Formats: sequence, C-alpha cells, structure tokens
Amino acid sequence: SALYRGGTLTHTLCFLRDITAQTQAEQALQKYRENLERRVEERTEELSRSNGELLRETSEHARAETDLRETRDRIRLLLDSTAEAICGFDLEGRCMFLNSSCLRLLGYDRGEDLLGKDVHGFLHPACEGAAGCSGADCRVARALRERSAVHLEDELFWNPNGTSLKAEFWCYPVSPEGHPLCGVATFVDISERKRAEQERDLLSLQLLHGQKLQAIGQLSAGIAHEINNPVGYLISNLATLDEYLKDLTALLRVTGEAADRLAAGEDPAESRAALTRV
Repeated sequence: SALYRGGTLTHTLCFLRDITAQTQAEQALQKYRENLERRVEERTEELSRSNGELLRETSEHARAETDLRETRDRIRLLLDSTAEAICGFDLEGRCMFLNSSCLRLLGYDRGEDLLGKDVHGFLHPACEGAAGCSGADCRVARALRERSAVHLEDELFWNPNGTSLKAEFWCYPVSPEGHPLCGVATFVDISERKRAEQERDLLSLQLLHGQKLQAIGQLSAGIAHEINNPVGYLISNLATLDEYLKDLTALLRVTGEAADRLAAGEDPAESRAALTRV
C-alpha cells in the first residue's frame, strides 16, 4: 500500500500473508469437486445402465407375461375344443385343471365347483358314503395314489343330480425327469355306444332265434316229406290191396266150401270147377 504526504509518495508498505494452506485447501476442494463430479457422472451412467436394464427386464417380463398368457389361452382353447373330457390332478388326487367337455359330461356349470376337489368326490359325488363306494375302493383314485397308468373300459361316473354315465377312462402320470408331478386323465361318454351294443346284442339274439326257428321249420318239412312219401305210397296202393283181399277172401271161401264137399263125399270135379272160376 502507498503513503502520501502533501501529495507526494513518501513510503510504500508491503504486507505478506501465507496462503499456502488456502491454496492447498482450494486445490483439495477443486480436486474433491472434480472427483465428486466424476463420481456423479459415473453414478449417473450406472443409474442409466440400471434404468436401461430395468426397462429391458420390465419389457422382457411384460413380454414373457404376454407370451405366457397367450400360451395359456392357446392351451385353454385346445383343451376346450376337444370332445374328450380332460382333467389334471396333483399328487394328492386334487383337481388342478379341466376343460369344458369335462364340465359338460359331469353335469357342472363352473370349473370352480371342481377345482381342488378330491378325485373320488370329483367323479363319484352321488355315491359318497355309500357301501362299496369309498375313496379307497375307487379305481381311479387308487391309480393316482400308485402313480400308475390306468385304462378303464367301462367305468361308471356319477353326476351331482344322481344320474350316471358309462365312460371309457384313461389316466397317465406326468413325470418330468423321472419325478412324479401330476396325473392327466381323459374320458369319453360311451353310454350311447353301450346302448347301441345292447341293441345289437338283442338283434343278434333275435336273429339267432329266427335262424333256429327257420332250421326247425326246415327240419320239420324234411321229416314231413320223409313221412309223407311212404304214406302216399300206401294210400296209392290201398285200392289194389283191397282187390287182392277180395280175391283172397273169395278164394278162401271157395276153398272152404270145396273142403266141406269133399268131406261130405261129393264129386271133386265140381269143387275143382268152383276153384277154377275164382
């Protein structure tokens, strides 16, 4: 700083201050600021990458959910488009899924009425508690418990209203990599087929009975023919036999008279003449 006296510079004062610490502090602050900015940039980049990955994962998850929903809808469409009843059971024998044909054949309106239900109560609701109709006796439930394939050609299923239907039933265990997971069952209503078979059997019996009657008729006709031939022969020769009998009777009469004459001592010539006339 300058000092003046009477307008004339007389002295100059100099002040010194050590700013090393300040400079170091400013440098450290600048370095910290630069490090902070770099860390913010790095963190921002990390967040951007994370956001990108999150968006990508979210998009993939949404796409996977869409694919899963579409796959589930396609499977449901395929299941509901089959005429056969299809249903799945877990290892405890509880219903996991079923199609519309299964609902229709068993007489239900909603799948919720059957999901989670035990297989015996599922297929035989009207005979619960009846003698000889327990879950332990149910062939379908036993096959599921034993993890074995089963094919029942004539199984009786019951509807909730007490009516029944004849069904042909298949059930196979699903065991990915050898580990039992569930069982899938299919069945078809064979009531009409059974009625047709009964009608066919009845017609067959009627036809067989008719064939037997026809054979009996043919046999009777043959027997009658064999009997009628000798009878006809006898009838056709009765007149001739009658003439023979008349001649034989006359001969016996004349012979007897001639014998009487001979016994009475009459002339034998007359007896010979009478025999000659016969």
